[in-house]
Amino acid sequence: MKKIILISCSATKLDYACKAEEMYSSALFKLSMKYAKTLNPTSIFILSAKYGLVPPAQIIEPYNVTLTKGKAKSGTIVLNKSDIVEWSKNVMNSLARCSDLEKDSFVFLAGKDYVEPLLNRNAIQNYCLPLLGLRIGKRLNFLKQKIN
Repeated sequence: MKKIILISCSATKLDYACKAEEMYSSALFKLSMKYAKTLNPTSIFILSAKYGLVPPAQIIEPYNVTLTKGKAKSGTIVLNKSDIVEWSKNVMNSLARCSDLEKDSFVFLAGKDYVEPLLNRNAIQNYCLPLLGLRIGKRLNFLKQKIN
C-alpha cells in the first residue's frame, strides 16, 4: 500500500517559473511540505488550482487561480462550481494513474475547498485529514509540533 500526501497550493507564489515545491512561499505550504517528508510517503503531490495534481519537481509558471472563495486577492480567478467539478475530475484521473484509490492511503494537508471536491467523488477510501477544522494559526502550530 502506498502513502500519498496531497498538499494544497498557496496564494503567495514566486514570480518566475520554478519547481512546484519552490513556487509556493507561504509558511503553511512550507511547513506542510516539510511535515509531509517526515511521513515517509511513497509520493507527495501539490493540489494546484491551475495545474491540478503536480509533482513537487515539476516546473510551473506563476498563476493567480484559486478554488477558495472569499480569500482571493484582487486579480485572482476563483473557479466556479463547474470548473471545480472539472478540476476534481482531472485530479482524480491523475491520481488513478499513479495510485490505487481504493487501497492506498492518502493524507490531505489542504483546506476543505481543495479536499471536499475530491472526497465527494467517493473514490478515495483510505484517507486522513490532520488539518481539518483548524484555523491557520492552529495549522501552523500543529505542523511545527509534528516536525519537532
